Amino acid sequence: MLGVDLAFDDGKPQAALALLERLRTLRPRDPTVLNNIGYAYVELGDIQKAIEAYRKATQLDPTYAQGAYNFALSLLDAGLPDQAEAALKPWVDRIKEYPVMGLLLAEACQSSGHTTDAVGYARRALAAPKIPPLVLFELGVLIRRLGDVTKAEEVFRLVMIREPAMIGAAFSLAGILREARRFDEAQKVLDDVERRAPDHPSLLTERGLLQEATGRLEAAVQSFDRAVEKDPRLSRASIWAAECLIKLRRLSEALRRLEMVLGPSSRASPTERRAAQKLKTAIERAMSGPGK
Repeated sequence: MLGVDLAFDDGKPQAALALLERLRTLRPRDPTVLNNIGYAYVELGDIQKAIEAYRKATQLDPTYAQGAYNFALSLLDAGLPDQAEAALKPWVDRIKEYPVMGLLLAEACQSSGHTTDAVGYARRALAAPKIPPLVLFELGVLIRRLGDVTKAEEVFRLVMIREPAMIGAAFSLAGILREARRFDEAQKVLDDVERRAPDHPSLLTERGLLQEATGRLEAAVQSFDRAVEKDPRLSRASIWAAECLIKLRRLSEALRRLEMVLGPSSRASPTERRAAQKLKTAIERAMSGPGK
């Protein structure tokens, strides 16, 4: 499939799809072809056609792990967690062999509101003898979301030992320690990150959050502002800076940060824009005074 791979690498999913459809006529019962067709449709933004391609791949070979994973993931992305859960049920007894299936099944269960099942599948995945660092990290994120902060802390520490370059685990650990008011420990984690990745933009946002939590609001604002200077995509940092400025009663400065998030050149996500607009409206009401 060299031509297909080259088309994907060149950012030409439509060309890749055309090649795959031709290949499918030659290899109609090859699930890997259908799996790649599904991937092409994902790249083209047609999730329904991707789901159908992945479904056919799993029907051709129910033991094809990559196809099963992509099928369930596409269902989850389409907002169909119950169907994703059902698609992964045949893999329950193989979670130790494929911990990523346990992770995805747990995410599907959480999205379906089956929290107890989600915890159970996540723990089964954690019991696997070999877990890729990225899967282990995602399990930590999920377990934290499910409320088991102690276990999540343990997982993030394990990721940091196995894969020191995975900075996200350190930031997640620092967040847990900060929320538990274990500020000195959080500071040590961030100091360690600074030694290994001093230019990481998110390091400044994490420092800002720790400074805010310990009452150093002016320092926090400076950290958040520097983070945005380094990486304009960190719109959330401008919102956090605005929140600190509100606490400092510097409302005009807070408004300027929020207007940056809401501006036409901003790279803020829809969620970030909504948060910024809500905060901006509250500030404008406060500044207008009662009865005005």
